[in-house]
Amino acid sequence: MGVANVRKRKQDVAWRYLFDRFDIPKKIEQNGAYEITSNDINKYVREYYVNLSENAPDARNLLKFDFSSDLPEVFKKAVDKKIFGNDAQFSLMPKGHDRYVISDFKTFENLNYEVIEPVRMTFPKWISGIRPESPETINSEAVAQSVAEMSGMLKYVMDDLNADVVATLSGKKGTGLIDFQISHYRNGQTNFVIDGWQSEIDGVYESPSRVLIVESKKKRPEDFNIRQLYIPTRIYHDQMKFPKEIYSAYFTYTDDVFSFHVYQFTDIDNYNSLQKIREYEFVFEEESQIVNRDTLKSFLIMTEDEILEPRRSNGEFIPFVQANDVEKIFELPAVLTDLSVDDSKNEILELGTLEYLANVFKFDIRQASYYATAAEYFGLVEKTGRSFALTDLGKVFVESDYNTKVRIFSRQLLKRPVFREILEKWILSGSLSTREKIQSDIENHPIHYSGQTLGRRVNSTQKIISWLLIRIE
Repeated sequence: MGVANVRKRKQDVAWRYLFDRFDIPKKIEQNGAYEITSNDINKYVREYYVNLSENAPDARNLLKFDFSSDLPEVFKKAVDKKIFGNDAQFSLMPKGHDRYVISDFKTFENLNYEVIEPVRMTFPKWISGIRPESPETINSEAVAQSVAEMSGMLKYVMDDLNADVVATLSGKKGTGLIDFQISHYRNGQTNFVIDGWQSEIDGVYESPSRVLIVESKKKRPEDFNIRQLYIPTRIYHDQMKFPKEIYSAYFTYTDDVFSFHVYQFTDIDNYNSLQKIREYEFVFEEESQIVNRDTLKSFLIMTEDEILEPRRSNGEFIPFVQANDVEKIFELPAVLTDLSVDDSKNEILELGTLEYLANVFKFDIRQASYYATAAEYFGLVEKTGRSFALTDLGKVFVESDYNTKVRIFSRQLLKRPVFREILEKWILSGSLSTREKIQSDIENHPIHYSGQTLGRRVNSTQKIISWLLIRIE
């Protein structure tokens, strides 16, 4: 992880040089696109680095943009907003045979995580080498995908519970010649041709009537590159011997939760015709007790003397929560058990810094701060200097199964005044506080919030409460 962040810094430096040397933004303004080869990237980047103390990054590492957070800063900042639009950024598409095109392509799709009830699954007892109750055995994206297959999640996602589902393709696959329409921030759509590019396919599954193409990640990113779903979908579509419904799924596994965002390309010749069909979350049945209303009632009594707005060791109040995805809050303590890594120049990405967290989660520093502070607010981590580290409760949390994590988290919610008032009202009457009441309560926080900042914290509060109540049986 540390190496990746050092590479990203080098990526910014290298691409800034290439943009300046070839006046790439101006060429895109004039011609709509700029073509570059990996050989040229290696040649000119090495030329630039020849008098520097660092080694030049390789083109292979400079061309990998799975998430918008991977884009070098110059791709975002060199765009003339007056020409391309306020939301515009440059991106890159492979053309084949080591050729790449830079333009104002719309290449990324946001992953909007809905607050939904997880489906509880069982795992075959006879499987010994991989066990969901031992998360360390699910140590890669491929293994997580196998667990989803073995437990029947894929049948559920394909809506073919009574059908056979078999894996039919994975690994590297050549595109051949494919052409399609792709959207731009300026001037709508253009035709694009890829000829002879190698695509990495994580998995393809078939039932008698359907095909599911899966892209897997062991994280919950904010967005993804549409190419990761479109190219495998297009390859499979073009080689099918008879027609079937084709679905594409972006699959994530983090901290005991398996999530599927299921899409269809409504026009197979249109890169940007991605339409979200449904979303699923799965967790495994566990022997530990599920949180219910009675659990919360007992926690209300147990936490009567612990209601407070938390402070840091220096006495300052911890900011109120601004983080909508509880599963990312759950994942953050687990991330802090990883180790930082030396690269060849002994540059270290320090464990627990915001830079470290941003790199792991694939979002920007500001988002990293929001989620780290949320985990801190609920007592799972503490801030020491520039870094966040596990508290004693956080260490217990990391080692717990999913039901126990929900128990720990719900108890922490009841220690925080705003959340306690909402949940106490729900426990006693079955109704929830109004948005206006929640806003009024947050306004009483020792740190003053107003305007959009206040509104975002109200949204986060409602999302967190919705998430918990959906999980209560």
